[in-house]
Amino acid sequence: MYRKKLFLVLPVLLCMFFSGCSYKNRKSSDYQTLYEHLQFIRTYPKIMVNSDFYLVFLVDAKHLDYSGSQPFLQTFTKHPDTHSKECNVGHAWIFLKGRDKNGKIITVEGGHSGETGLEKPRYFDGISDLIESHDPNPAKYLQECLEDGFFQQGSGNHIPTFAAKIDLTEQQFQDILTFIDPKNYPYKKYSLTQRQCASFITQIAALIDIELESEITLPIKREMFLGNQKIQLWTDEKYAEITFASPDILEKSLMKLTQHGQLEYALPFFITKKRNRAIKKTRESACHTMQRFPERYLRHKSV
Repeated sequence: MYRKKLFLVLPVLLCMFFSGCSYKNRKSSDYQTLYEHLQFIRTYPKIMVNSDFYLVFLVDAKHLDYSGSQPFLQTFTKHPDTHSKECNVGHAWIFLKGRDKNGKIITVEGGHSGETGLEKPRYFDGISDLIESHDPNPAKYLQECLEDGFFQQGSGNHIPTFAAKIDLTEQQFQDILTFIDPKNYPYKKYSLTQRQCASFITQIAALIDIELESEITLPIKREMFLGNQKIQLWTDEKYAEITFASPDILEKSLMKLTQHGQLEYALPFFITKKRNRAIKKTRESACHTMQRFPERYLRHKSV
């Protein structure tokens, strides 16, 4: 009965989980300072120059409120612009292009994903389980390795809010290709605090001497009340905060390097690329329907 009650109020638990002051208006000065870099997006060049070897960093940043931990959770559970309740922190991935020794073009698009719930409970489900079993430190599950990670092909249905390109040497291309090979990278070890989509991008960037920032630290409230029931989230102070890589912070870092000329603005190229793919898919579907029309018509007449 208690477990059922806990899962029914899980959305409330999410809103109360992290400590912080009362929720601030999305247009607060802290929020504006955090995202003041967004005003420079229109100053970037609109044409991406193609080349034989290059890497593009892509990020879908949700622009959550990091002015405090509670404002972060408020915007996480209900998006400030779209009012979406998907509880989505965004995503980050890469597009890699080069050639093999025979001159054949190689392209790879994808990133590190996980938290499927198949091997272990998802993060907040795991916290709920520990609360139910009266564990003194339920918050420790946020640092658990879920062992269900994988390399996700493509964007994972995410639309990039920013994309930045850098040309590569042939050796750099091979180094990245080797690094992201499932035989070499432990995709299965998916972890909120160690290996996930945004941290994956920073590791790849480091291979070519690009330093990207992605981490943010938030405090965790020691205890909370669920009705008249006091729930303890930690007793060991090492669980009093959590540091994780965020697509929002990663996007800000990418924009900064692009503004300084270290990276090349590539968002219009990928938006157009995605649109062209959708158009092509629609046309192929329409063509297939027209080709099968005589067959369907005759089948209909015979009924």
